[in-house]
Amino acid sequence: MTQEELDTFRSQLLERRQTLAGDAKSLADQALQNEGGSHLPIHMADHGSENFDKEMALGLVETEEQEIRAIDDAFRKMAEGTFGRCEECEQEIAMPRLEAIPYARYCIQCQQQIEEEASRT
Repeated sequence: MTQEELDTFRSQLLERRQTLAGDAKSLADQALQNEGGSHLPIHMADHGSENFDKEMALGLVETEEQEIRAIDDAFRKMAEGTFGRCEECEQEIAMPRLEAIPYARYCIQCQQQIEEEASRT
């Protein structure tokens, strides 16, 4: 991988990380906004909807935080010189895959195998 390609991925990852960090904070603030408040819903359905919305927002925060950790791992790999290599087979990850998911940990074949094994359990 050329330095120019690496710099492009670094810029994309940094931009994505900044976006995710802002989104995660906003979602967490929104989910916890009524925490401990005295607002009592009129109907039980309102209470259920409110809980569902909070759980959904917190689930999204968790997903975004996982992506942030994956991006941080990609930055670490760049520093170590292992960026773009599959963690399983150690082969280079195809450029189209990295362009789609710059923080990809596995090549397509290994990712498919991991997903197949996970679906069996």
